[in-house]
Amino acid sequence: MRPLLDRGLVDFVETDHRVCDGVHLEAAPGHTPGQVAVVVESGAERAVITGDLVHHPVQFIEPDVPSLADTDAALAAATRRAFVERYADTGTLIVGTHFPAPTAGVLQRGGDGSVRFVADGRRG
Repeated sequence: MRPLLDRGLVDFVETDHRVCDGVHLEAAPGHTPGQVAVVVESGAERAVITGDLVHHPVQFIEPDVPSLADTDAALAAATRRAFVERYADTGTLIVGTHFPAPTAGVLQRGGDGSVRFVADGRRG
């Protein structure tokens, strides 16, 4: 990063920064300071790129399962719980940066209230 910083090629932004129409950052604290997810919207369609918010789809089912690199495991778990509440059953495409293939899908609630990650964006 030093060469980029030295040349003035880095812009520091807030965790709620709007990159452009249809692309903004969403704060996702707990894993590392300043961690964000990237939200991409076009019309009624929305996708969220998770970054380090989630390292495996099981963390949607069990948000208290930490990543070894979480700087604040309790805050990271709370962030994952809030993420699930915000995006479950909305049809939002979730793109897991660290997920094994397939990396994209939706969050769906079962009849018992549990949430699962349905890969490939399949709904039903």
